[in-house]
Amino acid sequence: MSIQQYKKRFLYNNPLRCFCCICIVLSQYSCRKYLELDPPATSVNASNVYNDNSTAIAVVTAIYARMSNTFYDQGPTAISLYPELSADNLRLFSVNANLNYTRHYQNELDQRYINVPFWNTLYSIIYSINAAIEGLSGSVNLNTVIRDRLLGELYFLRAYHYFYLVNLYGDVPLLTSSIYQESIKVPRTATNEIYAEILADLDIARKQLNNLYVDETLLNATSERIRPNIAAVNALSARVYLYMKRYPEAEDAATKVISETAMYTSDIPLTEIFKKNSKETIWSLQPVKNQFNTDEGELFVLPDGGPNDVHPLYISDDLLNSFEPGDQRKAAWIGHINADNKDYPYPAKYKARFGEETVSEYTILLRLAEQYLIRAEARNEQNNTVGAIADLNVLHTRSRAAASPQVPNPLPDLPAGLTQTAIRTRILNERRVELFIEGGHRWFDIRRAGKIDEIMTKVSATKNGNWQSFKALYPIPLSDILLSPLLKQNPGYN
Repeated sequence: MSIQQYKKRFLYNNPLRCFCCICIVLSQYSCRKYLELDPPATSVNASNVYNDNSTAIAVVTAIYARMSNTFYDQGPTAISLYPELSADNLRLFSVNANLNYTRHYQNELDQRYINVPFWNTLYSIIYSINAAIEGLSGSVNLNTVIRDRLLGELYFLRAYHYFYLVNLYGDVPLLTSSIYQESIKVPRTATNEIYAEILADLDIARKQLNNLYVDETLLNATSERIRPNIAAVNALSARVYLYMKRYPEAEDAATKVISETAMYTSDIPLTEIFKKNSKETIWSLQPVKNQFNTDEGELFVLPDGGPNDVHPLYISDDLLNSFEPGDQRKAAWIGHINADNKDYPYPAKYKARFGEETVSEYTILLRLAEQYLIRAEARNEQNNTVGAIADLNVLHTRSRAAASPQVPNPLPDLPAGLTQTAIRTRILNERRVELFIEGGHRWFDIRRAGKIDEIMTKVSATKNGNWQSFKALYPIPLSDILLSPLLKQNPGYN
């Protein structure tokens, strides 16, 4: 991250700006970009923002609002969009309408292409997090419960954002300070060291948080699952341990979440899973834009006329055919539009579109089903095939619960006696049909399974693309490399 870029970003990401931003965003009077907010006329400033409980809370809440408020090409939906385009779950109706979409879809990203959404967005938020950690750590006037809770949330958020940086780009600079002069002194840090820092942040978060979801005061319990708790920390830890192939720790962390049966359950209808505050939800983002539920609903649900230049995305035949006969997830989470005598299946996990005044859906960032899939994989890799099959069958049980008389052969349980290799194949497909269009899982899964070259060589031919192995990682923007002499590009993009 260059000094020039950081000066610009940090100028607009200090606590004072955060406080102003949250007041504007949450009141829903503006959807302007975070960096475009005018200087506030207020007596609150960076020197005293952390001396008051309400303004300190507002600083951290502003980070959630920023994550939620950015439009879908930059916000939380971006991670559920672009990696899916890069992989094999989506089709693009028109390659001429949106250059962002086309470059990801055809795996033709270029270091000179400045509109790759993740690098700048993720680091910008990390700088805000670092500044808030420093401000809170130096405060002596806040309610201790509030200060500790906020710090726990911030360390969790930093871990969450670094997880995506390291999985999109590989080795990345590890920045834990808000001092912009230090940014050009940091070369790329090895992936295993980034993971170590992620786990360290999660350990701090675990000590600072509890099992409760709290309201805007941070002192009262709430049914809103929009601020992370210990379960969110354990859920992200389980994911990180799985990616690191530390299978016993991944199993243990996932089990801690799954065991919270009073709070989380898979025993709910498929149509209820993506409703706000469902018992499948571990952590979600609350919408803050007027008349929006989720950007996913607005982006993925096709209009009656079918895909067009504004809504060009639909589900690939390969994903559609990955569902086994009788799997009710296919019916519940995939919609269909017929246009010009052609069927267009589209992601319909989120169904509410722009203009609906009632907020019924939140963007879910962590949910219970992933924990069963993590534990199944961790158990299988430890040769506990019985336990792995049992976890996969929890999701099969849920899927066939919605079967109707018109589905005479609902999805069966997996049979006992499957080999470890067979279960690996099952898990990869189960992750695909359960987690499609969520969090970039498919792109990350085929890479860590060692199948990305095999799959993408075949898929790229259908996209008029040209797959090469180095494209498994995204390029770092050339502008940052030119301004930061120690920052090196990913191989293949020079």
